[in-house]
Amino acid sequence: MEDEYEEKRSVASDNLLNAPVIPLAQLGHWGPRQHLTYHIDQDGWIDNWATNAETNYFNFSGLYIFWWIGDRTVLEESNRVHLIKGKKYKQEEDDARYDLLGLNVPGNAGGNNIYLEHEITYDFLWRQGVNCKEKCALYIGKSSGVYGRVDGHVKWQTSFGPLLLGNNQNPMLLPRHSGSQQFRVGFEYLFKHTPLDVRRDLMLNSVGLTVHPTRADDVSFRFYEEDYLIGSLRPAFNVDSER
Repeated sequence: MEDEYEEKRSVASDNLLNAPVIPLAQLGHWGPRQHLTYHIDQDGWIDNWATNAETNYFNFSGLYIFWWIGDRTVLEESNRVHLIKGKKYKQEEDDARYDLLGLNVPGNAGGNNIYLEHEITYDFLWRQGVNCKEKCALYIGKSSGVYGRVDGHVKWQTSFGPLLLGNNQNPMLLPRHSGSQQFRVGFEYLFKHTPLDVRRDLMLNSVGLTVHPTRADDVSFRFYEEDYLIGSLRPAFNVDSER
C-alpha cells in the first residue's frame, strides 16, 4: 500500500514540478467585455492533458499549479503587501490575546461587525529554493473537475472592480472572492498599478500551468498531496483568511 502511494506521489511530482509549464496564452482567449475575463479553451486543454487522463472526460479530477514563468524583477517590483480579512472581532478575547504579545489588535477593530485584518507580504515567493530561479508557484489547487476550476480562476469577477477603478474602501484589502477565484484576485492585486494592457500580457505570457490528472475516487490522495505541495513550495496566493 505504501509503495503504491509513493508511486502515485512520484508521478504527480513529475507532472506538476518537472513537466513543461504551459503558458496561459496557449490555453484560451479573452472574452468580449473589455478583455477582462479569460476563458480556457476545451481543445487546448484536451490536447495538453485530457489525452493522458485516467478517463477521456476532459473535466477530469486532479491537481494543478499556477506558476510565474516571467521576469523575476517584475514580481519583486509588484504590489506585494496586502491585508486579508480574518475572524470577527471579539473585544474581550482578542484584546487579551494580542495584549499578551505586546501588539495592537490588527485592523480597525471595534463594534460587532468588524473583522480583524492581517497584513501579508508575499516575501515567501523568494524562498522556494532552486525551483524559484526558473519558476515560482503562485497557487496550488485540487478539484474533482480541474478544467472547470482552472477556468474559474482566470475569470474576472465584478467584485474585483474597485481594483481596476482604484476606489477600494481600503486599498490594501483584497476584494471579496471565493476559493475558486484566488489566483486571479491575487494576480490583479499584485499588478493593480500596472496598465491593463500590460497586466493582460503578464497574465498570458508570464503565468502558466502544470496539471496532474488523477482517478475520480482518489480523494484522499489529492487532499494530502495538495497540502504537501503547498507546504513545500509556499505559493503566494494560497494564503487565505483564518476564522
